[in-house]
Amino acid sequence: MPARVLTCLACLFVSSLGENGLFASDATVVAEHVGNKDPSHGDTTQWERVANGKAASEEPVDGPLPAWRVTDSGNAVLFYRYLPTEEQQKMAEDRGWKLSVKCRLNAPASEKPTSSVIAGYTDLKRNRRFYLAINSNSSGEPVIIFDNRGDSSKAPPCTVSGLKASDFHLYELVYDPTSKSASLFVDGARQATDIPSSTMNSKSVSCISWGSADTAGTGAGDFNLVRFEIPSSPQ
Repeated sequence: MPARVLTCLACLFVSSLGENGLFASDATVVAEHVGNKDPSHGDTTQWERVANGKAASEEPVDGPLPAWRVTDSGNAVLFYRYLPTEEQQKMAEDRGWKLSVKCRLNAPASEKPTSSVIAGYTDLKRNRRFYLAINSNSSGEPVIIFDNRGDSSKAPPCTVSGLKASDFHLYELVYDPTSKSASLFVDGARQATDIPSSTMNSKSVSCISWGSADTAGTGAGDFNLVRFEIPSSPQ
């Protein structure tokens, strides 16, 4: 079923993860990045740095929120990934999961969506990948693009009206193990549901990842928070 951008409260559905997208019980944090410390030397998670080419860069940012900036100057790869154990992957599939990303976009407001600033989760064994790419339209509003493998009818872009992509916002993907699909929340408000997964390619690995994607687009993302969590018990 195609992703649907919700326009009224009546469209909300209640999933096993709770209607506000938050887990009904305590959650186990699998991987986390907070603030402006180098993710590859993080306090709680040692993220693996993956880079290809010289067109991307990284640096700490002090304010308005401490963050780690990843800048893509075009056709570059610079992202961080954490490889969950097989047990963690199975728990995520059985119980659901949430990927939280608090960031802002430092791309020109006139730049078209190009999927440069991304975060996602890949489960190779189950041939599923979910990711969100944070972009902006000509008004500077956030435009969220999902991994649709070139078929936007499966998961059309989601524009969040009234917000500025250049401000920090909390973007959350919440996976429902019953429907095998995800919902998108921005600052706690549900924006889209029934987001399907895409399939993998031969180079994929099971991982939680964030940073810059391999596209021709340019832009910078300031990542204040990246967190992947699983309910501590079945919902």
